[in-house]
Amino acid sequence: MFIKRKTKVLIRTFTVRRDLPIFGLFSRILENDNFDVRITSLANVYTNCKYWKPDVVVVNSLAGILKIRKAYSATKIVFYDPEGFHLDHFSIHELINNDPKSRDEIDFYLLWGKAKCKEFLQNIPAVDEKKVRVVGSIKQDIIDFLKSKNLKKKNSVGIVSRFLNINPGHGRNLINSIFNKGNFERVMNQCSEFIETIKIIEKILKDTDYVISYRPHPLENIEQAKKFFKKKQFLEFHDRLIVDESISFAMWAKKQSYLIGPVSSAIYETFSLKIPYINIENIANSLYMNKKFPLTRLWQKCCFNPKSSKELLEILKKKKSFKFENKKMSKLIDDYCIGNPSVSASHMLLNFFKDISKRNNVKIDFSLPSWVIDIINYLRNRRFQLTNPLFFLVNYDSLEHKIPRFYKQLAEITSKEKSPNIEKSL
Repeated sequence: MFIKRKTKVLIRTFTVRRDLPIFGLFSRILENDNFDVRITSLANVYTNCKYWKPDVVVVNSLAGILKIRKAYSATKIVFYDPEGFHLDHFSIHELINNDPKSRDEIDFYLLWGKAKCKEFLQNIPAVDEKKVRVVGSIKQDIIDFLKSKNLKKKNSVGIVSRFLNINPGHGRNLINSIFNKGNFERVMNQCSEFIETIKIIEKILKDTDYVISYRPHPLENIEQAKKFFKKKQFLEFHDRLIVDESISFAMWAKKQSYLIGPVSSAIYETFSLKIPYINIENIANSLYMNKKFPLTRLWQKCCFNPKSSKELLEILKKKKSFKFENKKMSKLIDDYCIGNPSVSASHMLLNFFKDISKRNNVKIDFSLPSWVIDIINYLRNRRFQLTNPLFFLVNYDSLEHKIPRFYKQLAEITSKEKSPNIEKSL
């Protein structure tokens, strides 16, 4: 039986602080166009599929795909690539090729840029080209929106933490992952980088008047970071040392005069926003590890690379400017992050969902109302939190994690945007 009703879209976050900045905007864009949208976590996705029966489930990893299909076989599973580019040893192509059963259950693959699409089809020949769409990077829409906003706080320096192996948000001990491929070297480098980061923070607090905003990695334990900075040596600086818990990295970065940390994919956003990034890998003797990969070598060239903490402090004290004139980085962003230069990624995504909503009849199966699903998720999350105090550090909850307010503005801009027809945009 078929009837007209709102198309139901279930969005699964895997790691809330990594995924909500993107999927939060996803939800606002679709809700603004009369879709019925729910964001869920890995802990609740199968229950939500079984009892809410969404027309579409959006994921950004292959984890649990078969269980999603089993929970509600009629749903369309849409994979949205969480990164426009990947390091060789984290190749998404390898992950998808190694899991053919999950790969074949995905109805559509949404990729950021045309270069990524070309690589994807070359490396995963088993995926039908008709299943693949280029929709651009929602991150780029957020960046473009923030570029014109004057959010910078006077004398604020952001510390980009990347110590997920030594301060894991999921609570697992390091001994459980130390033997994983490449982890020993990675952990040793993180230890070195963490020690140097703390030394740098102490020197900035003592020798300058900068405020420090320390932002833990999405997979780190924020509570442990807050406890760490309550140590004796930081007490006198409590009013100048903040642990950031906000959802949007780009919004946080825009408020900083400088960013300090090891290189990571965050360089894409900081380079685009023209926020000077100071790479600490030279100081921590870990520069060699990221020099192995062409991508991270390029990121290193988009930063200050001081060889000592003294040189780093000179950059801050003299307020040195950085020339954002790397043609290779600009081309990388154009090729891998821009789906169509004449239309935003948000609008391309909206067109895609409108398109699949039109093409497919909305089937009426017995399902629980959305508000009941909300109550179920609320109760389940509190039960999980009782047995795992770190549950909300990784898993999404509508009360614990607030979608940035400016996303509503972006959704309204998207709804008014004119674009080429759907087929040309996708």
